[in-house]
Amino acid sequence: MKKIGLGFLLLGSLFLGSNAFADGTSGCGLGSQVWKGQSGLISHLSAMTTNGSSYSQTFGMTSGTSNCDVNKSVELERQKDVFVAQNHLILSEEMAQGQGEFLVAYAAVMGCDKASARFAQVTMGHYDQIFGSATNSAQVLAGTEAAIAGDSELSSTCKL
Repeated sequence: MKKIGLGFLLLGSLFLGSNAFADGTSGCGLGSQVWKGQSGLISHLSAMTTNGSSYSQTFGMTSGTSNCDVNKSVELERQKDVFVAQNHLILSEEMAQGQGEFLVAYAAVMGCDKASARFAQVTMGHYDQIFGSATNSAQVLAGTEAAIAGDSELSSTCKL
């Protein structure tokens, strides 16, 4: 009986390194796709076994398939930074007015496209916090994210 328990412990520890839980919180690969939406120990072990035996995580990470997009959040942050840097002056003007096409686009870039009117109101109200002492796009983004986080409607609607 001890050998079986030790075998499961060893098998589990080998596959735990692959971070392939079926609930999608800690991995990617074929196992995370096959067992997607499942919960519980059996599903976790099945997802780990599938990933471990198929070596699908390595392929997924290099090809960007099987729910393995490691650069997505970095890419989104870069898009935000580039948008603010390229449109800094017009964003400042439109935010001060509380309306404009670039402000609507900025709302979409910030993940608030479904609440762009509220985004315009909140950012206009926090204009000094966002643009007051900002000397670069990163500071404008930080101020905008703080304004979003401070508003109950935007913080629950926007996908930062």
